[in-house]
Amino acid sequence: MFGNDKEEKLKLRILVESIGDSCILRDVKLDDKIKDVKEKIEAFVGIPSYLLQLYYLDECPLEDTKSLTYFHILPEAKIKVRVWKTNKALVIASRNGTWKEVERELQLQETKSTTTSAHSTPTPIVSHFSPAKTAASIKHDLDRPLTALFIACFHGNDEVVENLLQKGIVNERKPLLSGIDCIQVAATRDHARCVELLLGRKFRPYEWHHERSSLMNWELQDRIKSTIERIESKRRVSKTQHFTRLTESQKYDSSLSTWYKGDTGQIYLCVILPPQQQDSTTTTNGSGEGIKARRARQKLTQLKVFRP
Repeated sequence: MFGNDKEEKLKLRILVESIGDSCILRDVKLDDKIKDVKEKIEAFVGIPSYLLQLYYLDECPLEDTKSLTYFHILPEAKIKVRVWKTNKALVIASRNGTWKEVERELQLQETKSTTTSAHSTPTPIVSHFSPAKTAASIKHDLDRPLTALFIACFHGNDEVVENLLQKGIVNERKPLLSGIDCIQVAATRDHARCVELLLGRKFRPYEWHHERSSLMNWELQDRIKSTIERIESKRRVSKTQHFTRLTESQKYDSSLSTWYKGDTGQIYLCVILPPQQQDSTTTTNGSGEGIKARRARQKLTQLKVFRP
């Protein structure tokens, strides 16, 4: 039988009942774990794999640690997928891009968590998950802001992304259990605005068209952002200094670079001596002062010469 060939590939039909979405998975191997299948579904429908529960034929949930062979899944079988009940409303709101609904769901869960911690142990929450759930999965399940951010980035709902980042209630760099983070899915699906919100800056054209993979390197992006901020800071300082009102010495002192600019781009010149005095430049007065020295003491007259 084909079941003995672990390398044989299947085609599975996936139906996500909670949201009415469907997809077809190809190149699924018989020895793939249910966890691996969930991660492939995550890439198609944009719902974190730790929120999914798979069912086949007898409606029994499929355990993450078991393989497809264990459940005798046939080629082109129909796999039903359900979202965990406690997260269904949040998933739908994040997919639709309605921020008010997302905010309401997050506040509702926060209120429930506070009430539970104040009056009882967290056992009821943990008991909701299947025995196959690991501690890491449960921790991610309870990280609802990250769930909302990932789904919003997947569908390009920039309003939800912007509000989540402004509220400061989510770590946008935290990857999912599958290893995918929010900026990776946003860049892969061409949601430019979501990428810019995650980066906190405008991306450059060549980054998007030729080096998009660099957008997913947070360490590199930190260096780029700090460099851009430093350049912009210098530009702002330079622009402020350029439009600062000049002092009198800056206007008239020809040894300074600002002497010919002034407030309105005027050039300041000294008085030109009459022709009859030009021949006696070497004569001195009674005190021994020369013509050049006397020229320097003369009062400067402002001649307005406007630049074209």
